[in-house]
Amino acid sequence: MARSSARIFQGAPDASPEDAEFALAYCVKHARTREQQELAYSALRAKCDILWAQLDALYFAYVNPGWPPPGAFQPPRNLLNEA
Repeated sequence: MARSSARIFQGAPDASPEDAEFALAYCVKHARTREQQELAYSALRAKCDILWAQLDALYFAYVNPGWPPPGAFQPPRNLLNEA
């Protein structure tokens, strides 16, 4: 992937620790009962499941087997060779 194409992903790793700190602080402050803790866990689990499904779909579409769906972004054929 070209460096210029990868810029969209550069901010995500920096935001992850802040997101995790916020979620933990929220749970410590607000999820006091077992029921509230289970709801917080369920929300986190659902978020992780959704993110993994997105990653799986992107991998399938653009890496292996590399079949983007009709109407989806079609990278230039030489894009992967520009690393």
